[in-house]
Amino acid sequence: MKILITGGNNAKALKLMKAFPNHFVLLADYGDVPSIISENYAFTTLGKLNKDSIAHILLNFCITESIDSIIPLHHFEMEPLAKSSVLFNEYGIQVLLPDADVIQNFMAEKTIQANFVVF
Repeated sequence: MKILITGGNNAKALKLMKAFPNHFVLLADYGDVPSIISENYAFTTLGKLNKDSIAHILLNFCITESIDSIIPLHHFEMEPLAKSSVLFNEYGIQVLLPDADVIQNFMAEKTIQANFVVF
């Protein structure tokens, strides 16, 4: 399976990559990205950032690179990809996000609550 993780220049993407040790992971980001290719992963660029056509850019990239699953890490990618996940599924590409109607529940701003700790 070939998995695309956007935000590939981020440490979060490198940590997430370890969750898929038996799959080829393509770490991609917008703009300049170092060209590194290994047996289990590679870095690549998604080209120039255009927030108005994110879903189209990613769908075209996934089709061209034969991607099976996509994990978006950029905040501005999540809602457009969740809304167009049906289109991605028609091409056999699984978008690993919650459904579009509930994604806003997961994208809420961080709030500090008194007497609340997560370990």
